[in-house]
Amino acid sequence: MNLFRKIFNIKKASDAEDIDTQIDFEVKDLKKGYFLDYDLKTWQVTDFAVYTWDNGIKDYETTLFDGIEKLYLTYETSNEASSMYWDVKIDMVWKAARQLIRADKDLSMNTFAYKGQDYHFAGEGSALVKNSKESYGMVNWLFESADTKQLISINKYDDGFIDAYAGIKLSKHQISNITPGK
Repeated sequence: MNLFRKIFNIKKASDAEDIDTQIDFEVKDLKKGYFLDYDLKTWQVTDFAVYTWDNGIKDYETTLFDGIEKLYLTYETSNEASSMYWDVKIDMVWKAARQLIRADKDLSMNTFAYKGQDYHFAGEGSALVKNSKESYGMVNWLFESADTKQLISINKYDDGFIDAYAGIKLSKHQISNITPGK
């Protein structure tokens, strides 16, 4: 029987080397090296981060790269929602934010305008972030537009650095053709 298997290159199930038999992938299945289509472009997952929030919930962020641009795709485990973010200059988004955060002011009552949209406070939380290179703590303030589709995320990291990201909430159909990379 072994000779028969060798001649016809037949392997037992236990001989298969980590073959991924899954064919339909979702955002929650993403891993470093995977590919996906978004906004008429193909993107590769170049990094993967886990956000462990103070309440114990874990969310995931994948860094996407298309050869020119970098985006951040988040997946919230509590409601299975996804959002796409990109870097923005905090002073262009909300000039007073940095000063308010450094002065340890409450941001929950603040609103601001960015690119013709008014943004209001949607939430705040602290998390431990772990990606393939490092782990660090951060505090996040999330603001959303009146229609709740546009997002601004402001982060303050352990080292005191403050930055911002603009984003949008995604529908499931906006991410497609998820395939494993090599």
